[in-house]
Amino acid sequence: MRVEFWRKMPVWQGEGAGGAGGAAPPAGDAPPAGAQPPVAGDMPPAASAKWWEGNKFSDDHRKHLTASGLTVDDPLDALVRVTDMHRNAVQRLGKDPNSILDRPAKDQPVTEWMKKNRDIFGLPENADGYKIDKPQDWPKDAPWDTSFEAEARAFAFENGLPPSALSGLVGMYAKKVGALNAAAETELAAASEKMRSDLTREWGPQADARMLRASQAAQAVAERAGLSGDQLAEAVKTLSGKTGDANVIKLFDTIAQAMGDDNFLGAGRGSQTFGTTPAEARQQLAQLRSPDGDFYKASAAGNSTKLAELKPLMERLTKIAAGGS
Repeated sequence: MRVEFWRKMPVWQGEGAGGAGGAAPPAGDAPPAGAQPPVAGDMPPAASAKWWEGNKFSDDHRKHLTASGLTVDDPLDALVRVTDMHRNAVQRLGKDPNSILDRPAKDQPVTEWMKKNRDIFGLPENADGYKIDKPQDWPKDAPWDTSFEAEARAFAFENGLPPSALSGLVGMYAKKVGALNAAAETELAAASEKMRSDLTREWGPQADARMLRASQAAQAVAERAGLSGDQLAEAVKTLSGKTGDANVIKLFDTIAQAMGDDNFLGAGRGSQTFGTTPAEARQQLAQLRSPDGDFYKASAAGNSTKLAELKPLMERLTKIAAGGS
């Protein structure tokens, strides 16, 4: 090589002072004029860094590569080993290692772990994200508790419950309520039938008329107590001949007898309605509205006091005439 050539060149002797052999060599052992300097390619190569020592790898990477026996001179050899390692892992696990879900950390609540992996479990971002549909087999007359529904959503969100699990629980709840409702209706029907049989046996042919009278008495008392329409309907329901309670019916039948006295509710009111049939009610309404009737006279005279007094009676008769009780 040229480097060796220059190194082996003799020391040049100058012709100046110093005499033969006394001339100092040129500084730096420069080559003679016209000689070509060595090119870069002729220089010995500098020692290169290992491929895993570059900036592409962190200290943790290098530690892992070293521990895995991958710090070999040829990076292609390392790639072959990595490929074999990944293939063996897939074969042993039966799936890509990257798809494996980490287990909960030590002392980490499962619910917190599930929330952290909400995308995997399909968990919503908040409680309102749960969709709850009323089951198709929900009892027709059973009210749907919206407050309890909100509590169920909050519980599901706080405990990382998957939406499908919540839907399943709602279905179970619906079946349970349906079973309870059916059992209650069966028991009520049996009790009502027994009650009606007992009253019929005790009152004989007058049973229907006395049950109607008891219902009318309950309605009159409820009106005087200032109950609303819905409250009045619930009160009268307890006196129904089909679903009422026998003891309550007996109680209001007794009250009806007392209300037959004009002094109990006012002259001409109680005795005219209790036990009245629809036909009789229509007849009484016609009489009250006739020119000789109290309602007609009060209306013609503009007697608001008398009209207010007759209003409950007119309403009861109208309801009875329409087939109600």
